[in-house]
Amino acid sequence: MPSKLQTSPSSVFVVLTAALCLWGVVTSDAADPVLNVRVYDYADVEPNLVRKAQRVAAEVLAKAGVTTAWAQCRTAVSEVHDASCRRPADALVLQMRLHNETQRKALQQGPRDFGYAAASATGLGVVAGVFFDRAKTLSENHRRDLGTVLGHLVAHELGHLLLGANSHARDGLMAAVWRGDHLQRAAMGGLRFDESQGMAMQRQIGLRAVESERTAVTLAAASDRAVDWPPCLRPGD
Repeated sequence: MPSKLQTSPSSVFVVLTAALCLWGVVTSDAADPVLNVRVYDYADVEPNLVRKAQRVAAEVLAKAGVTTAWAQCRTAVSEVHDASCRRPADALVLQMRLHNETQRKALQQGPRDFGYAAASATGLGVVAGVFFDRAKTLSENHRRDLGTVLGHLVAHELGHLLLGANSHARDGLMAAVWRGDHLQRAAMGGLRFDESQGMAMQRQIGLRAVESERTAVTLAAASDRAVDWPPCLRPGD
């Protein structure tokens, strides 16, 4: 596929209906709460590749002033399981799910979609996913490192959880459409959140920290109802 290919994960805003209990959050200090990201590998991705993607995503978020702690949690195809996965979740816990192509179809996502983001019934972003086979094809078509591409896709979808459904931008990591130059910047460490996005995410995490200390967060199992976010990373001419 030509280097001018435009690609983009259509992020899907899914209504959830299941409940999670309050988890006491570990923070670096009172002013700097830690966002806990639990990774569920349903696509049977090579563990070292998952870890690299986590490092890349963590670095992108850190540049925006967001401190993260990552845990790999057990799935039917992955035996990796950090002890923290057993703790109940709260508002500072996000789920990142890696899916294969079969699962993408089962989730009724489009063939050009790269990921989705989901929220609780109250609008709190809690679950995001990236379609691994789509990320792999994107990296191969543009001859870019897969771990780097996957990590930036993960950061993009986590950004939606913190910034909301209408959080696409004209350029940068949260651009609605990624072109070859976006992937080049990603390879050089220059594809990132802008300053206003970083500040907004920090404010959101601060609010989540207060919420996590005050009350349990009610979440839900994904229902059949979904609201599409604007297209991201969609192939063009």
